[in-house]
Amino acid sequence: MNNLIVLFVVIPLLGACICLFEKFSPRIPFARIASVASILACSFLLIALYPAVRESGQLLYTIGGWNATIGIQQWFDSLSWMSFALVLSVAFMVLLYAFAEGQYGYTFYFVYLIMLAGTAGALLAADLFNLFVCFEILGIAFVEGDEKGKQWLREYVKEHGNTWLEIAAGTDREVGPAAEYDIYGIPLSILFDHDGKVVAVDVR
Repeated sequence: MNNLIVLFVVIPLLGACICLFEKFSPRIPFARIASVASILACSFLLIALYPAVRESGQLLYTIGGWNATIGIQQWFDSLSWMSFALVLSVAFMVLLYAFAEGQYGYTFYFVYLIMLAGTAGALLAADLFNLFVCFEILGIAFVEGDEKGKQWLREYVKEHGNTWLEIAAGTDREVGPAAEYDIYGIPLSILFDHDGKVVAVDVR
């Protein structure tokens, strides 16, 4: 039973792979089918695991059989169960909204399922290292998008030892990420969850 919890990550990843088939057969809505199937499969899995969590209090799975110092441990308890119920509910509502809009291609659903898998990995992480495996930081620099600006950004990243992704957004704040997230002053920090929703702004 413990090894079933890894399916919360595997199912959305498989669904994301299926989404890519739509590129080659655009008449078949692979992405929508894979997204709905992934949400439903994860929901059924959540319901199936409820008795085991209620009885034992927790499920622990060590991937590859290695201990925590080397391997990846996944932890599933009552808090994880409630968190997954919330995440899957929100993910389902996002899916309904996307269907209603009707303007999103297979790439949207691909990224949607990748983010769902990342959220699952973060919720199952038994330690901080494995939590950050599913956590990503993106830096946006307001520098010219030409070669001179990119070179400055490369030197800045090298000098300060940034280990996260940095992109040059240009100096026009009316377009791109600056406009999308209402960034009108720097420095500014924005914390996103794995569904791409803003959790907190100007975090210190």
